[in-house]
Amino acid sequence: MSETQPRRVENSIMRLALTSTELALGKNGYYAVLHMAGLDVYVETLPPDSHDLETPGEHFAALFNGMLTMYGEGPARGLFRRWGTIFGTTAIKRRPSAALLKPLLWVLPIQRRVRTVLDVVVDEANQARGAELHTLQDAIDHYVITFRDCLYCDGLHPAEPICYAIVGTLEAALKWGTGRDFAVREVQCHARGADACVFEVTKQPLHV
Repeated sequence: MSETQPRRVENSIMRLALTSTELALGKNGYYAVLHMAGLDVYVETLPPDSHDLETPGEHFAALFNGMLTMYGEGPARGLFRRWGTIFGTTAIKRRPSAALLKPLLWVLPIQRRVRTVLDVVVDEANQARGAELHTLQDAIDHYVITFRDCLYCDGLHPAEPICYAIVGTLEAALKWGTGRDFAVREVQCHARGADACVFEVTKQPLHV
């Protein structure tokens, strides 16, 4: 994304990010994080539930910055992962296309299900940003997902890769689409100096 272009997020994605935060933290924790992050504008009014790219990307990033600041890096890892699980599960339920896709997935071999689910996640992520910032590549025994201009860790300075929210979202989507658990790990993080955030997803489910 060009530096001259504003970084925008779909209104519905920011709305879901906020409601996922409240579910993960409870109402008091949610309001405290909003205040910590300078996002008091959302205390009374959520973004509209629309696909318009009107929410500043900085607002999305500030949400995670606020959680990290409030809870510290160690607790935030687990919190971000739980947030990702809530976000991913809720996002799937909200998409009418998911109900149509689910029966089709179950007639596919497990490997094809995994690839289809990841293709959908990457496409949705690109739609949410209005730019081709996310890619999926096929390696020998795993898939590689790359997030460029990652808002989940923007402005953070963690000691270790910190995009557990993305890990939780991918885990939730794969569980929904395959009925199995898959190992997902972040191998490069922009917040740690990498050019992009990179995730590996094993092709074989856990506990085969």
